Amino acid sequence: AEQGIPRFGIGKVDDLFAPRRTNVKRDIALLLSYPTERYSQASGSPLHHQIRSYGAALEFLHYPYDVVLEEQFAAGKLANCRVLVAAGVNNLYPTSAEPLKQFVHNGGVLVLGLEAMAEDEYGNPLAWGDFLDLPLGAPDENAPLSTLALTIPQAAGLPGAIKAKRHRTATPNASWQTIGSLDGQPAVCVKTYGKGKIYYVGARMPDYALAAVVGGVLNDVGVQPSIELRRADNGEQEINVETHRTVQNGLSGYFLFNWDQYPKRVRLRMPELASGAAVIDPLDGWRYEVKDGEIALVLLPQDRRVLVCGPD
Repeated sequence: AEQGIPRFGIGKVDDLFAPRRTNVKRDIALLLSYPTERYSQASGSPLHHQIRSYGAALEFLHYPYDVVLEEQFAAGKLANCRVLVAAGVNNLYPTSAEPLKQFVHNGGVLVLGLEAMAEDEYGNPLAWGDFLDLPLGAPDENAPLSTLALTIPQAAGLPGAIKAKRHRTATPNASWQTIGSLDGQPAVCVKTYGKGKIYYVGARMPDYALAAVVGGVLNDVGVQPSIELRRADNGEQEINVETHRTVQNGLSGYFLFNWDQYPKRVRLRMPELASGAAVIDPLDGWRYEVKDGEIALVLLPQDRRVLVCGPD
């Protein structure tokens, strides 16, 4: 017990957190491409590691996501997501082209990070027709660090200049629109294909800046994070807090862990609060006051916080 408050083990809420199925829909999927992974070993390109950076950006922004393999396209796995993120993916099976075209044409969103799926598993050019028709120059390893100018809002809670380096020079044709530039050169582009959209992010950025751009793209297509976790003092995105959401038997459970060595005063907004749900910590016995659709709480250093939302 701390300060006379009894603390209970996680087993008290294992009905919420123990099941493997969280019943939380994941609108976003990361593409893990085995052709890219294999070819990178021969080419020496490190860009396949971009999947880690984009995954970290999504976790930083509290977006739940899935992982999909090309081998799962035939089973209709793409139908389960709205946004497919292909980070550093340059090589594909030729049979992957048609499912990707159908995915976007039917309303899906494809986000390309640095590469644009230009080659097959053996390094031969892929013919995309009018689908991926954005001309790209050779990689520029010596590009200077500049400020990325976006014409769409960057992620809410991540203000400030976005520092980035141009990866390739893009030359958009009439079907592509430039929505981000570096030193006046196109760096982030978008096109409409059928009912969906394709975004190309051609800038190398550190994680914080990447999250600001990825969050802006997702907001541009109306995909919102599962929660908003902001600093109590200035409203900016709180960092280094791991979050998980689960829905079981009419209740929603949230698990938060502060990975830093200092406490954090935060404001937390959850979708359930908009409909008048109550919030408790079942382990410590706290009930939180809901004000303006959010709650205020303190995250202790290197410690967890468990919250349950449900009808009052």
